[in-house]
Amino acid sequence: MCEPKTLSLYQRLDTLKSHLEHMLSNNQEIIQSLRERQLLPEDGRKLVKQQFESYRKLELKVLEYIGMAKMHC
Repeated sequence: MCEPKTLSLYQRLDTLKSHLEHMLSNNQEIIQSLRERQLLPEDGRKLVKQQFESYRKLELKVLEYIGMAKMHC
């Protein structure tokens, strides 16, 4: 439904995929650090909060991409 049809959309989609992979990696690192008690609970909360903020920003970028892609359908 939202396949890229222009070079700009392909580039945006690639950037979004990279951001998602980076977030997945960060999530796994945070979880592992908390499990192994390498982080204090307060530090873990800060990192989780930062991840949520990053997720919200990424979500807006995804919605923007979808809107742009729909214009080119």
